[in-house]
Amino acid sequence: MVQQDEDTSVEAVFDRYADRTAIRQRDGEVVTDTSFRELRDRARALAAVLGETVTPGDRIAVLGPPSADVVTLELACSLLGAVSVPLQSSAPVEQLRAIVDETTPVWLGVTADQTATAQAVTDAAAAEVHTVLLDTDGEDGTAALPTLADLVARGRAMPQPTPWRPAPDEDPLALLLYTSGSTGTPKGAMYTRSMVERLWHALPPDHPDAETVGYAYLPLSHLTGRAALLATLGRGGTVALATSTDLSALFEDLRVYAPTELVLVPRIAEMVRQEGAREEQRRLAAGATDAAAVRAQVQDDLRTRAFGGRVGQAVCASAPLTPELRTYLEECLGIPLHDLYGSTEAGS
Repeated sequence: MVQQDEDTSVEAVFDRYADRTAIRQRDGEVVTDTSFRELRDRARALAAVLGETVTPGDRIAVLGPPSADVVTLELACSLLGAVSVPLQSSAPVEQLRAIVDETTPVWLGVTADQTATAQAVTDAAAAEVHTVLLDTDGEDGTAALPTLADLVARGRAMPQPTPWRPAPDEDPLALLLYTSGSTGTPKGAMYTRSMVERLWHALPPDHPDAETVGYAYLPLSHLTGRAALLATLGRGGTVALATSTDLSALFEDLRVYAPTELVLVPRIAEMVRQEGAREEQRRLAAGATDAAAVRAQVQDDLRTRAFGGRVGQAVCASAPLTPELRTYLEECLGIPLHDLYGSTEAGS
């Protein structure tokens, strides 16, 4: 656990692990690493520009999956004392409009594939919402909107802002996580700055020689996805980013990234079992006769082909697995699978 007198700020994390890899992403077999220092410098440059229109307590909304630009924008929020409002990409426009009306964000970061949704939401907003494009160079027909890369480039030439810190006796709002709305109107769970910093320090720091690699595919509008990403970065680990939102590249991602820890949900667990079942059927059809031996061989293969071969810790979140599916996953991974329970409203 973090010592009481230790600086628990997000800036301190980036200073402590400046030379380590914070973000890993890939384009085919080409893997690109971004260090904590590089990510921090991008966030500072972005904060310099956003600081022209954002003051502490203002809201900044985000509509898009985990990415280097999304993490950069989240860090800029922290530097400015702004409140992050991650939006669910799958939510209907009317639901997003209600959240925007309630939170009145000054900025909205959005990926190119979500620009139509973003426009439908912001056009109906009572106050002006500035929009910035994430993870694009603007050459895909969206050049009318500034890209995050444009803002970072402009901010590098500006005086860098001093990270905002609240008064010692204050614990202001820092994050609004909205529920899915499956049981009624979505409600915004309020996370203060100290609560968010605790997510960064949820796990003990890595050993200096350790290499923790987590895989980020869950949306940051859900507590599980956000907590996993922040806990990885908070101890100097590397966040490897999913290359597709539909998880069509899941197994290829895991093979290339070879994560050391993994957060599973039932959908992913079932994908692994189905992949294994298909391979078992193929081998049996090709003449193998010992079904138990074939299953063991396929599970050994999946440990590398489906998981990368280095997973030393795994949890399942969002819903429990059936006993049969749990056993199958544990045999594939070669380690126990732990359940992770929590709720957005409870902040844990």
